[in-house]
Amino acid sequence: FVLVPSDGSLADWQLKKLKTEYRQWNAANGKSSTEAKLIKAKHGYAYLEKKGGKEIRIPIKLLSKDDRELLAKVMKSN
Repeated sequence: FVLVPSDGSLADWQLKKLKTEYRQWNAANGKSSTEAKLIKAKHGYAYLEKKGGKEIRIPIKLLSKDDRELLAKVMKSN
């Protein structure tokens, strides 16, 4: 049994997992992906940290549909 917020935001544990664990972020065109953890998502950008500590900023509109939906939930959570 998992409690899910009714407003479409992410539960605290899901948000924490995105910020502490690396996952694949995929491009909308399907041609590239990057393994990174989320630092923040705001003003239309996802700020990600790749392994090794390099930070990258990606326009959310260039991410895959699933990743865009995920980030919409992240932004509702903040």
